[in-house]
Amino acid sequence: MWLLNKGEHGYGLLCIHGSCLGLKIGTLLKLKWNDFIEEHNEECKFYLEIHDDKKSKIDSYRLSNFLMRYTEWAYKNDFNDENRTIESLIYINCKTGKPLTTSSLNRELNKFYQEFRSEVYSTTFLDLKLRELKTNSFEIAWARDFVTKYNCTKKAFIIVSKYMGHRTVNDTINLLEIEPNDEIVITYDLFDPSVKEESEIEQIFSNKEKLKQYLFNQNIATTTLEFMKHRDKSKDE
Repeated sequence: MWLLNKGEHGYGLLCIHGSCLGLKIGTLLKLKWNDFIEEHNEECKFYLEIHDDKKSKIDSYRLSNFLMRYTEWAYKNDFNDENRTIESLIYINCKTGKPLTTSSLNRELNKFYQEFRSEVYSTTFLDLKLRELKTNSFEIAWARDFVTKYNCTKKAFIIVSKYMGHRTVNDTINLLEIEPNDEIVITYDLFDPSVKEESEIEQIFSNKEKLKQYLFNQNIATTTLEFMKHRDKSKDE
């Protein structure tokens, strides 16, 4: 979203699409506007269809409201390329008008990340100690979200490992740096109304590592929200 607001629609959409869909970078960079946008009304489609020529099949991906909203917004507000059509590639360098390629993408993404990190620190004094942003970061982000959503169960890891094409599930575990967990059946939503048993709530609080991770995530989310509010307020002023 930060990249979109900077006018870097190609990089911004790559980050959003990559982390939401979990597609390989080679597949992502081939996507065109008509893969997402309906030509007759310029609205975002509900599904993305990827044609797999090797397996002679079509993989369909349901698009989230978040992804649809910003894809449609970027399409309607991307006026930097007069030659753009519905069949143009999505992810381009807005300054040069050239499609993004894997040859220099890691370096370019990390440059933008360092700029974002500096802006966050100047606004919130939060020093983001995260790894460099690379082309496989999107797939890892999607996979971490997926296993966390399903409480890091072993079955979730097996699904992700198969989808990512890893040789073993251990390869997936090592890449995501998250251990499978079949002990706690409740997710991190401590205020979930479906949690009725006190023993279940106690089980969450007794696991210090899980609780620490929950609080860390909440802090990041809150700080990011405050950063966005402060930025928008400053822009209005």
